[in-house]
Amino acid sequence: MITDVRFEPSANGTLVRLEATIPPGGSDRGGTAFIRVTPRWFGAWVARRDTASHELHDLARFGLTLHYARPAAAARWLQTAFAFESPDLLPEGEDPLPETEHGHPWIEFHVGNCSLIIDKLAGAPVDHEQTTHVPWVFVDDLEAHLERARDNGAIIVQGISSYGFTSYVARDLEGRTWRFAAARPTQPR
Repeated sequence: MITDVRFEPSANGTLVRLEATIPPGGSDRGGTAFIRVTPRWFGAWVARRDTASHELHDLARFGLTLHYARPAAAARWLQTAFAFESPDLLPEGEDPLPETEHGHPWIEFHVGNCSLIIDKLAGAPVDHEQTTHVPWVFVDDLEAHLERARDNGAIIVQGISSYGFTSYVARDLEGRTWRFAAARPTQPR
C-alpha cells in the first residue's frame, strides 16, 4: 500500500490530504487498517467545526443507556420523532446490529450535554406496561416537540399539562415511556 500525505496552506490554516492506494498487482497486507481507524463521525465533525462554537462542551456527569430489541431502528426513530442528535451517522441495515470484535456496537446521542446510549436488549423483550424508569428530556419548544413526536408515530399518553412544570408523556416504537418538559420553568407553553 502507498500512503500519500500532503499538507497545503489554506486561508484558515492547513489542508491535510491523505490518499492510500494499493498499487496494481499489489495486495493489502494490513496497512489499510490505518485508513479504517478514522471514525465515521470525523467527516461531519470537520465539516461543521468552522461554524460551530469553539467553547468547551463537557458532557454531564450522568448518562443513560436504554436497551432496545431493535437498537438501530429505535435510534433512527428517536432521531426522527424526538429530534435527538447523534455525533455519528446512524447505522443502516440489519437489526439488531451484528456483533463485531468489540461486541455489539452501541449508538450514542447527545441530548443537551447528556449522553444517551442505545444498546442491544439481551434476553426476552421488556414489558413496558410495568414502568421501571422514565427518561425526562427538557426541550425549548414543547408544543412543536409534541407535534413532531405525534407526526412520527409516538403514542401521546398525556398531552401538555402543568403540575409545577409543563410537560407531556409519550411512548416510543417499543412502548417505552418518555416525559418531555419545558426547558425553563418560566418558559411559556
